[in-house]
Amino acid sequence: MARAVVLSLLASSAAVLLTAPITATHFGRVVPAAILGNLAAIPLLSLAMPALFLSAILSAWPALASWPAGAAVVLLRALDALAGLLSGMRWASFDVASPGLAAAVAYVAVVVLGAQALHGAWQRRRFILVLGVVAAGVVAGPTVSTKLAPEGLTVYVLDVGQGDAIAISTPHRHWLLVDAGPKSDGFDAGERRVLPFLREQGVRRLEAWLPSHPDLDHVGGGPAVLNALAVERVIGSGSVTGQAGQVAVLQHLAERSVRWLRAAAGARFTVDGVGVTFLHPDTLELQGDEDSSNELSVVFLLEFGAFRMLFTGDAPGEVEDRLSHDCGQDLRAQVLKVSHHGSATSTSQLFLSTVRPELAVISVGRVNRYGHPAPLVLGRLAAHRVEVRRTDRDGTLVIEATRDGSWRVRAGAEGF
Repeated sequence: MARAVVLSLLASSAAVLLTAPITATHFGRVVPAAILGNLAAIPLLSLAMPALFLSAILSAWPALASWPAGAAVVLLRALDALAGLLSGMRWASFDVASPGLAAAVAYVAVVVLGAQALHGAWQRRRFILVLGVVAAGVVAGPTVSTKLAPEGLTVYVLDVGQGDAIAISTPHRHWLLVDAGPKSDGFDAGERRVLPFLREQGVRRLEAWLPSHPDLDHVGGGPAVLNALAVERVIGSGSVTGQAGQVAVLQHLAERSVRWLRAAAGARFTVDGVGVTFLHPDTLELQGDEDSSNELSVVFLLEFGAFRMLFTGDAPGEVEDRLSHDCGQDLRAQVLKVSHHGSATSTSQLFLSTVRPELAVISVGRVNRYGHPAPLVLGRLAAHRVEVRRTDRDGTLVIEATRDGSWRVRAGAEGF
């Protein structure tokens, strides 16, 4: 009996070791509790499967089929109870960053070759081990070098069509999300674009979600994101306009007891040395309407050492010019997220002269009915010799910055 238990533990441990990179890559977690859980789960499944198969064969006779089906239900409920018991233990599973395919393949290669090396002559063992190490180095080298690279800030301006969604990764892989893209009858950018991207990056938790304002093209995807990820806090303008997108977001926040904080001008918070300083709105209005939502857009500076990026939501030119007068040189930034998808009502001459950006990014839908970005805005940016990148032409944009203020940008599908 003891020998059978030991052999089962060894087999279960081997299975968990071999599948760990798969679960880490696709689910962002490893489950050591499965080593013990398999001891009970495998017998339960081995009994439940024949019962289910028998009930299917007897389906033409419901009275007979109900007996094996009932037995299968009892066994599957026991399996579910076991899973619930194990998942409630603190050591049962751990969230991890996705290692990527290369690291996963290298890991499996080392485990398999290592197991093979335990048998046979010393010369054979030595050859297999050396082969495994070399294979692992070749396959996992790029992933390891990326992990060991100097820590930096990465901003992803996601291609969500006519709307905004910007993900920010701090040096230690904590995440902020600005807006969440649009939602319509046939398309939810939160579900179709934002969540797939975040899951691919191994994100399971957001330090903060920052909805710039209540318009549906900015917060429409918010409920899908809030429903799927743990969110530490939501920071917005504090204005309640009653728009459908905002109402849906507020309902999700209330159901999950997520903190909703107001982004008053002058407030600041930091994550991993990355600072967020709010510049607008400068009043804490609790009521507004759909026509005034753009004027209440959250404007903030993202700072990492000497690097600065200015986020503007859909702030109109009047807000931009007021900030130019009030903040002066403190408004300068290397990168500007162009307001209102490049609408002619924003990105004024005074504002550009004050910010003096080197790069302007425009989140905009392809062939949109608004004519964004406006030729007038593109002309102003060209006159100020600002490099322009657009999601309608470049797709998702990736901006990488270091503490010394240097930065580089690329489309998500292209190299540097």
